[in-house]
Amino acid sequence: LGVHDYFKAKELFEKSIKSDPMLSNYGLSVIFSRNNNPFYQLDSAYVCIERSITAYDALKNKDRKKIFEEQALDLDTLKAQRQHIASLALDVAIDRNTVPALEYVIRKYPFSDRYSEAVSRRDELAFNLAARQNTWSAYKTFADTYPEASQAKLARERYEKLLFEQTTKGGTPEQYQAFVRAYPNNPYVPLAEKCIFELTTPDKNLEQFTSFVRLYPDNPY
Repeated sequence: LGVHDYFKAKELFEKSIKSDPMLSNYGLSVIFSRNNNPFYQLDSAYVCIERSITAYDALKNKDRKKIFEEQALDLDTLKAQRQHIASLALDVAIDRNTVPALEYVIRKYPFSDRYSEAVSRRDELAFNLAARQNTWSAYKTFADTYPEASQAKLARERYEKLLFEQTTKGGTPEQYQAFVRAYPNNPYVPLAEKCIFELTTPDKNLEQFTSFVRLYPDNPY
């Protein structure tokens, strides 16, 4: 690896994988994680480093000591390689700039030191996509899918406002009343109830008030 003879190194590691699974899988992981050779493949690099860590955990203390003395490898070295792979994977996902790419990294590398960054980037990208659509359904989907996102509150507020505007765009008492019944917890319910009152009692006379009370007994006005 020092002279970048990846073909020979890969062949040697594969031949010794049964006799020395810890070192061989570590070496393969390093090869697969470098993009200056035809074997570059981060998923394979991750599989190999996981196998290397598993093999290391099964070693006796005296064998671990010998490996450290001869190869300068220990559990911290293996975990550092695993972190390196996770970081490289996030960089790839950032370049792709898609929610699925970031989701994949978040699910696959939950141990990553850059996990919070991955989640933050995913949330920001997903919110921006919802904002481009600018529909109540897009904002609701975002808020329901990512309730812990920093943008969730804003998405919920936009969802509630656009839902109100969309379902009452005709401006009729019937639409406002249907909205009140369908979405009783929406913060725009008081406004809908006020609109019902204003529309059905334009002259504010006794006849209109009587009809309003009869038709809308639950309205607070």
